[in-house]
Amino acid sequence: MSIIKRIKLLVLGAVVAGCSTTAPIDKAETLDQLGHYSAGHLIACDAVQWVSPEMAIKHTMDFARAREELQHPGRCGPGCMKDLEVWKQGAEKGASCR
Repeated sequence: MSIIKRIKLLVLGAVVAGCSTTAPIDKAETLDQLGHYSAGHLIACDAVQWVSPEMAIKHTMDFARAREELQHPGRCGPGCMKDLEVWKQGAEKGASCR
């Protein structure tokens, strides 16, 4: 599947999941987590074309940790840890797209 098709599917999934929920949750938080999941998925799916799934996940999580460190310098609290968990879920799913 081409990268453009993957991006379109991820965006469509994020829109449907984020906008169609009826649960009383913070939609901004939902969209934030969908962004982390989608980014993790996309990075790992791209990386797995050249490296093993394990390395694709490691590469993605190295990026995710660096990004979270820039956002929360020296203090990765519960919210940051949740973000990293969601990044990893996306990376694990993305690493299986080969």
